Amino acid sequence: MQSGFDQANDARKEAYEKEKESNEAYEEVMRLNQALQQADDQCLLLFGEVQKAWKSAASLQSDLTDHEAQITKLQVLIFNLTFLLLTVASCIRY
Repeated sequence: MQSGFDQANDARKEAYEKEKESNEAYEEVMRLNQALQQADDQCLLLFGEVQKAWKSAASLQSDLTDHEAQITKLQVLIFNLTFLLLTVASCIRY
């Protein structure tokens, strides 16, 4: 049978262990919270980069569309000039 002193000593040891576990759990929560904040910061940076890439892609698509329109205009112009040259050439022969 334990004396009152031994029981109090055991209770203090148990309280110390529980406090130690509590502190360790708190430290783990703080580490996880910091890791979560860092991950959130990384996500924000990545989202910003994705937005920049999206804007660049949209700009490139617009440029491509403009170039395609210019090519079409040039093709029409070449066709018309070819037709005009053939017409002039046929007039010169006769």
